[in-house]
Amino acid sequence: VMSLADGCFSNFHSIVQGPSACPSNMKSHFCGAILKDAQLPIFQHSTVTLVCGHGPVLLYQILEHNTHMLVDVKGPIPSDLKKHIITEILPSLPNQLHKPIHAALFADRVHCMPNSFLLPAPQMHKHGVILLGDAWNMRHPLTGGGMTIALSDVYIFSQHLDKVNDLLDWSQMKGVLDKWWWECKGLAVTINILSIALYDVFGADGECLTVFQDGCFKYFERGGESVCGPVSLLKLHLQPSTLLLAYHFFFVAFYSIWALFAHP
Repeated sequence: VMSLADGCFSNFHSIVQGPSACPSNMKSHFCGAILKDAQLPIFQHSTVTLVCGHGPVLLYQILEHNTHMLVDVKGPIPSDLKKHIITEILPSLPNQLHKPIHAALFADRVHCMPNSFLLPAPQMHKHGVILLGDAWNMRHPLTGGGMTIALSDVYIFSQHLDKVNDLLDWSQMKGVLDKWWWECKGLAVTINILSIALYDVFGADGECLTVFQDGCFKYFERGGESVCGPVSLLKLHLQPSTLLLAYHFFFVAFYSIWALFAHP
């Protein structure tokens, strides 16, 4: 059995999946740069900045002196991407980040990766090959859930693979893949829906979504379970719960309506 994990640009997706293959849907691009000695607003915490008319901007420390900045660009990538970031994005970011961002943009090129959504599908078409990670299932990387799902898939698959006597016997492997498919769905569905929902809220570009966005932040400001609950959905060691996701989603929806009239 060969396992393929060649990422979002996989050349094997349609071949392995066959008729069950779903086309990927590109929602935007993340354009990244490495900032040197940048001071984030809260030490050792990542920062998400919402820019009016544009997608969110993520900043998180990766090394002692290095901070990763990801700018979400909707639609076609501008011909002069650096100018776009400086003129359209930079004014909305904290002042202490302006100098390191300027330095990073002039020191190196901006790297871009597509943000795509790809539904998982049963893998029964091509014998001897199994897709893992983004080659099989993608969601928006805003929540950082890709590695969580990939590691979970590998762990669950390894538990079943250990019970197979002959890897060349595809009748056994078919049963393993079927069990793996259903066991993976809980965590994958929860994180996939959460990532798309949060991206649509954080990148709100309509009046209704703006109301939902304001209500979402007011909901987080409540603290306690209003923050711990949604965050727990992204943690690999906790049991995935679509009911918990539905609970917080509808709570935020009704809370947004209440906040619209109570705090106009």
